[in-house]
Amino acid sequence: MQQKYLKEIQEKFKLPVVQFPMMQEEIKGLKVLNQALLNWVVRT
Repeated sequence: MQQKYLKEIQEKFKLPVVQFPMMQEEIKGLKVLNQALLNWVVRT
C-alpha cells in the first residue's frame, strides 16, 4: 500500500530516507522519534 508513496518520496526528495518497521504506537514528537531510532538501531 505504501510502496507508491515511498517511491514518490524517493523521487521528489534527493535525501537519505530512513524506513522504520511498524511500531506498536504512533511516533509523535522528537523525544519519541529519538527513542524509536535508538531502539531500532540497537535491534539491527
